[in-house]
Amino acid sequence: MTPPSTTHLHVALRAVAIVFGVNPEAIVSRNRAESLCVARHAFCVIATEHQTATREEVAAFLGNRHLDTIAHSITTALAMIATNDKFQNRIIRTIDAIDTQKTVCPNCGGNGVL
Repeated sequence: MTPPSTTHLHVALRAVAIVFGVNPEAIVSRNRAESLCVARHAFCVIATEHQTATREEVAAFLGNRHLDTIAHSITTALAMIATNDKFQNRIIRTIDAIDTQKTVCPNCGGNGVL
């Protein structure tokens, strides 16, 4: 069975995809387009800071990425939150969407919402 924190990673991924205007599958892909990298950074920081997933869980969820990649992504996102109002706003909107949406996440078997 999937650990509780990882079941909610689907919810976070979907919320990031909606707010950042990208496809959830593209966030998980190896594509390095800027819009996807920014969304991926957002996902990593939200998954670890808001959803309390471990870096290992996030790395596995994103296709077995290296832990240093996840750490870099989180560091980049935190720097962007501190210096980029648009990015900070998107993070806040994403977290709000996760916290307030009532639509059941189809990937979580009813365990997550969005």
